[in-house]
Amino acid sequence: MNNTKSKKFDLIDPFNLQNRVEGFIYKSKSRFGDMKITSVNGSPCEQYIFGTPKILHLSKNLHQVKSKKYKVFEKIDGTNVLMFRYIDIKNNEYISYKTRLSPFLRPQPYGNFIKLWKTILSKYEEAFSELKESENYFGFELFGSTLRILTDYKTDLDAKLLYAIDPANGRVLSLDYEQNQTFPKTKSINVSGDIHKDYNDLLSLSEKKVKSGKPFEGVMFYFDDGNFSNIYKLKPPEVITRQKKYGELYSKGKELSKKFSSEYEILNNLKSYINKNWEEDLSKKYSRIIEIANEDISNEVKFNNSKSIKITKKEDKNLSNQTILWRSVWGSHLWGMENKDSDKDCCVVYQADTRTILLGAFDNNLMQIHHHGTRSKSCEFDDHYYELGRAVQLILKGSLTVLYGVMSPIVVDQHSTALEELQELIIKQPSTVFYKVLMRDVRDSEKAMDRSENHDFYLKHLRIACRNLRFGITLFSKNRYEFLPSYAEDPQELFDLKMTLVEVYEKSELPDRFDSKPFEDYILSWRKKRFEMDFND
Repeated sequence: MNNTKSKKFDLIDPFNLQNRVEGFIYKSKSRFGDMKITSVNGSPCEQYIFGTPKILHLSKNLHQVKSKKYKVFEKIDGTNVLMFRYIDIKNNEYISYKTRLSPFLRPQPYGNFIKLWKTILSKYEEAFSELKESENYFGFELFGSTLRILTDYKTDLDAKLLYAIDPANGRVLSLDYEQNQTFPKTKSINVSGDIHKDYNDLLSLSEKKVKSGKPFEGVMFYFDDGNFSNIYKLKPPEVITRQKKYGELYSKGKELSKKFSSEYEILNNLKSYINKNWEEDLSKKYSRIIEIANEDISNEVKFNNSKSIKITKKEDKNLSNQTILWRSVWGSHLWGMENKDSDKDCCVVYQADTRTILLGAFDNNLMQIHHHGTRSKSCEFDDHYYELGRAVQLILKGSLTVLYGVMSPIVVDQHSTALEELQELIIKQPSTVFYKVLMRDVRDSEKAMDRSENHDFYLKHLRIACRNLRFGITLFSKNRYEFLPSYAEDPQELFDLKMTLVEVYEKSELPDRFDSKPFEDYILSWRKKRFEMDFND
């Protein structure tokens, strides 16, 4: 087996948790993304899974097209997801989902694709039931603003059915084959039937839509070849240019990540690269591309760092009657602004035992619940402990500190679903409750800048203020939790950001506080689970 052309895997199927699946993902040009399963649950069970077909550019292959029968659909800019089937040694069939070079959907720097796809499964439950009755594989495009793709879609998260695949040969079936499926498909575009005319007309139409700011990436041609279809994509030059510019920045970011370990250093050097190699007009034109490239590189560094950070689970008498629910990283590492001397600050949320809660007996042998949590520093880690109920109380009061610990994408230690449930509550209820605390923290940074005698200390607090302001602006205007570093050097940037935040806040129609009831129900639910655990015996 040529290791450069395939990659071995041994994984639990996240959609069939009882199954441990082993095999290979192929990376050769002819089998790019295909998969061979060698065993299921330790039993030899060899089977070949054809992956998503590679879609060629029509502009380079127009001369090869022989079929005169074709249909055209809008192209979606997103992540391709394949629904496939496999069996175990007893011939039981299972359905799962993968991206091109992964055996199953998985958490990635840009999002937890297991969780995202489960949202789609829930949204289109009936349509998926129809697809599961078929023997075929199915290709989908997952897209929306949640994924922050270059095309700026207004919808948060959605999926479209692209095609059915014959599991015997991996070819895309004719579009007429699955006419009775109700899963939403991409928008059909009327054509004349003259391929050269349609090619030119659709290329011109696509370019106009893109330049007018509409969320449009191009079109897909499906050429009918008997029982099968050959698919080609057609993107306008502006989309291709955008993607090349993004690719340039992303590749440079990957190159810099080999030289620097700090996210701050990587993105700061990328900024220097842009200033040196891009004209000012180009930077302004593609400011969104720069923003997304920075965000993607930032997320990738954090994702990779989260896998390398190890928290020692030491036995501590102060935790003897408590249950750790999660540990997440905050502080400079969360924002990608750490240096070689920075501690790894962690927010640790735990659940007190039922006896302690009912008696209110937080004695000296248990962690005290107080406004700032309890801090325990050991080695290179700086842990800040919060009892779950107290953490929720502080969130409701607008604590940015605890919000960072809950919404941090760097989770290094997790023992329950309590974190995801709390995150969902917060995301579902956008509010401006954090505004006053945010402005107070900015004022504290300004005071630190005023009394600083050291330029590095001055810049540190200037950048802390700017990163917090950017966080608030994005949160109040887009309900998105972004932890991006700041490279500010001019206090004017702080002033401008502060004015923008004030403007966003004053125009916001969001409530000024959370509805506390769902959060109270959440706490009661977890108190009940703890009660059942403590007194089940």
